[in-house]
Order: sequence, then C-alpha cells, then structure tokens
Amino acid sequence: MNVLLRAVCAATLVAATVIATGCGENFRQVARPEPVPGGNPSGSETEVVLNQCPSGMTCIGPSGTPSLGVVTAIDVSGDTISSNKALANQVGSELGRVPGSMGSPIAFDAARTSVFTANTSTDSVTKLFVRPSTAGAAANATTITLPAGAAPIGISFEYSGVSYTQDYVVNSGATAVCPTGGSLGAITQATATLKATVCLGANADPVAAWIYQDLSKVFVLDFNPSQSQVYVVNAGTLKVTNTISLPFNSRPFKVAQSNDGLFIYVLNGEDDNGGDHTISIIDGQLETVVATVSTDNIATSSPPVDIAQVTNFNDTSANTQINHVWILHADGTVSVFDGTTPGTLSWITSLATIPTLTAEQTLDCTAAQNCPYPTNLALLRDGTWAYVGVGNTDQIVGIDTSKLARGVVTPNATTPITIPGRLVTRTVTDQLGNPVVVETLETTTRTVTSVAVSRQGNSAQLSKLYATTVTSTTFNYYDQFGTLQSSATYPNLFNGTAIVAAADINGGAPGLNHPINTVITTLPAPSVVTYCNPGNPASGAYDGQKNCPAMVPVMVLGRS
Repeated sequence: MNVLLRAVCAATLVAATVIATGCGENFRQVARPEPVPGGNPSGSETEVVLNQCPSGMTCIGPSGTPSLGVVTAIDVSGDTISSNKALANQVGSELGRVPGSMGSPIAFDAARTSVFTANTSTDSVTKLFVRPSTAGAAANATTITLPAGAAPIGISFEYSGVSYTQDYVVNSGATAVCPTGGSLGAITQATATLKATVCLGANADPVAAWIYQDLSKVFVLDFNPSQSQVYVVNAGTLKVTNTISLPFNSRPFKVAQSNDGLFIYVLNGEDDNGGDHTISIIDGQLETVVATVSTDNIATSSPPVDIAQVTNFNDTSANTQINHVWILHADGTVSVFDGTTPGTLSWITSLATIPTLTAEQTLDCTAAQNCPYPTNLALLRDGTWAYVGVGNTDQIVGIDTSKLARGVVTPNATTPITIPGRLVTRTVTDQLGNPVVVETLETTTRTVTSVAVSRQGNSAQLSKLYATTVTSTTFNYYDQFGTLQSSATYPNLFNGTAIVAAADINGGAPGLNHPINTVITTLPAPSVVTYCNPGNPASGAYDGQKNCPAMVPVMVLGRS
C-alpha cells in the first residue's frame, strides 16, 4: 500500500484535579526530605512526544523525504503544540526487552530545553532544541554520528535535580570500535558531539544507563542472561572501572534510585524458569549489591515491567512519599515498597489497576490479541498520585496514595480516567453532488500507549499527567446510491498524536479533595487529503475524503 504522509499532530487534553495526600489511620507516611538546592533547573515547561511511522507504511515528511519518526514538543503552560520535528530514522522502539516494558530512546538535556533521540536505524543521535522559535524545530537540530552498527536504543537522563554536561547513549550493536559487544557513547551537551565510545566488554547487551547522583559515574545494565551484570563507567576517564554481578540469569532491564541518590534499584526480569522477579539494591558508593528483594507478594507473582521512585527533589513543601519505590507488574498490579532504611526495601502494599475480566472477555481478547495490559507507571512529583496506562483500552488509572494501606492489599484507591472517543457525521454525495446519506458515522476510539508526569513551570506543586494514545477509526463506505458497500477499522487515521493531560489545577494545597474534572480539546491538523490515494481502503487504497494515516505516538517524555 502506497501511503504518503505529511507529519501532522493533534492533541487531546484532559485537565483534572488531584487529591492531596493525607495520613490515614491505616497508612503511616515516613519521609526523609533531602531537597537539592536551586529549584527547577529551567523555567517554562515542555513535554515531548515521540511518534513513529506505522509499521509497513511509507511516511513522507514536509520536505518530501521519508520520515520514520516525529518529535512533538508540547507547551505545558497552554497545552499547545510548540513544534514538530520530522526525523528520517527510526527512534528506538516502544517495546522493551521484557514484554510490557518500554525503552527510553529519548531524554532531555540538563536545561530541559533540548531533547536527544536514539536513532536506531541510522546509528546516530539527534539533539533537538524544543523551545519555540521563528526558525522552527527543523532549523534547530544537530545530528551526532555514531560508529556504524551502533544501533542506539536508549539515552540517559539525570534525575537528581542538578546540572550536568554529558548525556550517554546506549548502543546495542557491535561496531568496528567495539567489535565484541555493545557500548556506551558519551555526548557533550554544549557542542552536541560524541566525546568517546566506551566498549563494555564481550557479549555486552546494554539496555539502560543511569547517571549517579554526584555525576562521577554511570551504571549500565547488561541484559545478557549469561552475564546479568552492571557496568560502572567513570564519567571522567570514560572507562569501565568495575562490573557488579547480579543473580545469574536475572536479565536487568530497568533502573531507579533512592531519594538521596546513594542507592541504585535495578529491576530484574524473568529467568528461563519464569522466576526471579527481583530488585537488586546497589550501594552506589561501594559499587556492590547490598540486598536482593523479591517483587512477588500476597497480591501477585506476575513479572515486573516498570519501576519508579518519587524523586521530589525540587519541591520542598510536599515531600510526603519520597522514600517509596513503586513496581508495576505485567498483570497490572502495582506494588509499593518502603526504602526509608538505607539499602533495604520492605513491602507496604499492592493494588490492582486493571479490572478482572470475565471468562468471555478473556476469550475474546486472547483471540484478538487485544487484552488490556499496563503500559507504564508514572508518579506525580509530590507523591500524591500515581498513574498507570492501560493499553488496548481508553483508560488511565489514577492511584490516590493517601488511601494506601500497610501490610495488606489496598482496595478502593484507584480512579479510572476515560479518554472519550467521538462520533462524526459525514454527508455522502452521489455522482452529481447531491446528498444521499447524511447519517454516516465514523466511530473513533483511543488506546493508551504511555503515561508520564511533569511539573509546570516554577510552581512547587502544580503537576500534570500526560498520556499518549493511538486512535482507531471505523469507516463506513457507500456507493452513489447510498448503499453500504463496506465497513473497515484502521488504526490511527484520526489527525495524529493525541495527548491526555490531567492537571492539579488547584495547586495541591493540603486538605483539598477535588474530583477529577475532564475537559476535551482537539487541536486540528492541516488537511493532507491531496497526499493520499483516493478510493476504498477495503480494496487497498484510502478514501480521498480522509486525512492520511498519522504517526503512531509511542512515548511521552515527562520532565520529572
């Protein structure tokens, strides 16, 4: 199918109030606030969405050249699109090494004004200036060439709220520079140049990099099951100085840190026997594993797919749950661990975020391979709410952390947020231009693909949740006599990127208990009808009255 596309994006915005945290009878919150001085390192807030060309389709950007990805910058202050940048390459993948997990192929620089993209298909990194400008995003991008065969899949992101000068790109492929395994590329932010390539060792399969809190070292996870280790790279010499062994066959794939940054939490996947499901706690100073904690508990033994920790470094007024480590499981269960005691994690509670399906629903979704699944986990900076995206549905699930129980499974702490679809009436005309059918409907549904959180501007408490969605539209086709000829459903044929935003518009003051307020706004995309083939998609061509297929939004980057 020959489909031409101009990069178009539309955003759907949901504003929602969230409920401030309070201490309940069953939940005793413990905090050890250690805020980093200096506050928000930038100023105005920007979110970034990664969009990819649908598999099997040909997408053409505004310049007439193939475009495999589009980066969209969202101005949080008004929830508007500030710029789009078409990229002639595939940026990472929405799929992680563990089923249900997501990779991290995009990351901000220290000032949060530029974003780096790991361009897997072209062995390169793009540094894109995302602030609005008269020249536009296309004129404010720099390509950083990596060694041939590098196949970058991830970019590091510093989480300790301090300025830093180097980013790190995770290269999954072997190159002439590093012929025996994957590598880590060090990028100088100011000049957007590759400073060095660090060879990690034989058969290295790096999947993620984490910058230590004092910027002196980088921890790199090796997913190779026969090695299952963490490389320590000195940030000054750019040499591997140590390897930290993890449990055999543990397949580390995600990483977070303690609030003070001194301990690294490595999330391990399933071993060949379906076991493990552990978190390895690494003392970042000593570079040793001090504990291994199972994520299995009374609520679930499902494998973990995501890890998050409330890194509330710059908000000194609401450090309510900064010592808690959150785990998302493949079955949608969320487990919360207490990390108040250095080097340990103790289970607090778990709760379900995906409703239990009936037997009939399970059969239906299995047959169609569209069962609901958790996309990823996101936490508001002040710890008051957590969110889980539910893939293959039109919902994200909010978790009110003030309702968490201790030592038992928590009930009644979740709030589903539905992303409304829409119905569109289109008039069908005959060959003479006379209306024949006026009740033709297009039913558009939205499916969540990822969630992320942010903090708007310099406000200490105003936070927003963003979620990318893929749209599917059902089209009905009639002949010149108004007779229905066919009906077909196609993914993402509705104007492009969709964004859902839930905002604490009341500022999160203590004692507030506001319900979620939902507002839908659609930003129109430019008409690109002339770039599509006319005809009936049932016969292999798109209807000329429709917009072309848009990019599939796969990841939203919150400036956490």
